[in-house]
Order: sequence, then C-alpha cells, then structure tokens
Amino acid sequence: MLVSVVLVASCASGRTAAPVAVAPGVPAPSPADEGAGGAAPDVPAPSPEDHDEGEAATGAPEAPPAAAAPMAERMNEVTRLYDLGDLAGARALALQVLADDPDNFRMLRVLVSSACILGDAEEAKAYWARLTAASDREQMARRCARFGVDVRAE
Repeated sequence: MLVSVVLVASCASGRTAAPVAVAPGVPAPSPADEGAGGAAPDVPAPSPEDHDEGEAATGAPEAPPAAAAPMAERMNEVTRLYDLGDLAGARALALQVLADDPDNFRMLRVLVSSACILGDAEEAKAYWARLTAASDREQMARRCARFGVDVRAE
C-alpha cells in the first residue's frame, strides 16, 4: 500500500508554496533542490548568497553552540536556518560568527536581509554599511527595497 503525505508551507505574506508530496522511502526535497521544481516558481527560497527572495515556514531547531562547530559549518547552519525561515536563529548564530570574524560578508548579508524582512531599518542600515563590496551593497539595497526598507537613506 502506497501512502502519500502532502506538505504545504504558508508565508507571512499569505502566499502558499506549492505542495510537496513525500512518499514513504522517497526523501523530501532539500531547500537546495527547490529551484528544480520543489517550490512554486513565484515563491523562491530565500538565501542571502543568491538573488532569490521569499519566506519559508518557521520552526527550525535551535542553532548549535558556537564553539561546537568550525567556522564553515556555523556559516552553513546560519544559511540553513535563514532558508528555513528561522530569522531569529539565523541572526543569533550570524552574530556569533561575526564575533569571531567581524568582516564576514556572508553573515553581514544574512543580518541585512533578515533585518529588512523583519522591517528593522536601523539594524539593516548598520550591517549594510559594514559591507565592503559594492556588489554586496547593491544587491542588499535592492533586496531591502522589496521589503520597504531603504538602507541608503540617512
């Protein structure tokens, strides 16, 4: 007997992601697979490293202690939490990574993007100002504008 389960994620904006069917013995698509058909084309997975925008369901597990994982693993965990929509968890871990590497552009992008999604213009501006690459600043300014935040405003 084949039993299927359908999962549906809903965004804060009221949009609903396309259902993802998961059959027994068949792994669910990962967030990295979403661009290959796991999510509706109008609801891309958010990631501070690419140009995608959107929101995902919350409820991700707690981030591991900062000292328990090497830097690359901690940064990947920040991105994973962000992709899952756990902006608070991603922000907390990104701040821990920045304590060890204050100029880490990936973590600064996560902090800028998260602040813009949450509507915290002052925090977004503070982290945006720390980005050194013009391309990062421009991409983050465009992303924030989609959430109604102008990081360039004084």
